Amino acid sequence: MPAPWTWDGAVPDHEVPPRDAYALRLVVGRRLYDNGRMVSEAGALGAVRRPFPLHISPHDAAGLGIESGDDVRVASTRGSQVLPVAIDPGVPAGVAQLDFSADGAGAAALIDAHAIVTDLRLESMK
Repeated sequence: MPAPWTWDGAVPDHEVPPRDAYALRLVVGRRLYDNGRMVSEAGALGAVRRPFPLHISPHDAAGLGIESGDDVRVASTRGSQVLPVAIDPGVPAGVAQLDFSADGAGAAALIDAHAIVTDLRLESMK
């Protein structure tokens, strides 16, 4: 039987590109009940399904002229989608928080797995 693998603590050194003045850096969260197949098809779990809003800071929302509940077009190097916004004072300026969902919506549609970071461009739909 082979010996168990142990991590040596070495982390590859990657240069993180700076965020430009127009983009927000994506931070991805995870929910216990996402909108994947098991949750979507289980009738008893229908009440726990919720939309996946994009959480941004009040500072960034004011700069874009948007309010909670407004729709924005979110674009990354991988794709784009229209999402509702939730203004969240717990999110720092320059950051956008979006939960991952197993159904391919949310952050899954925007993340390029080969990129070190994911930056988002937001466009108001007003």
